[in-house]
Amino acid sequence: MNPVYSIIRMVEVGNAGRGILVFPNPANDHINLVFNGGGAGSGGSGGSAAGSWQVDVLSVDGRLLQRERISNTNEARLQFSHLLAAGVYFLRAINTAMPSENYHAAFEGR
Repeated sequence: MNPVYSIIRMVEVGNAGRGILVFPNPANDHINLVFNGGGAGSGGSGGSAAGSWQVDVLSVDGRLLQRERISNTNEARLQFSHLLAAGVYFLRAINTAMPSENYHAAFEGR
């Protein structure tokens, strides 16, 4: 029996209501981010992660392609400074108020 695969449209990283949602996937000129749980002011018990985040977009070989700082929100649209070529990219999101809280995700460029 041949396995059947579907296209990944959204990536959710984390567990127990904590993490980050990344969409659309594949992406071309932007991605949307939704931070869930943790975050400054949330008491670390889930819910809104309105805080300050450093978000890095990295190439497969680890080169930093773009760095953005997002403050006082749990949702953001990250507009790419350059259109992404087809391939795989990595996202690293670090809570600047709590550096031990960080998330990583892979997404596809078109």
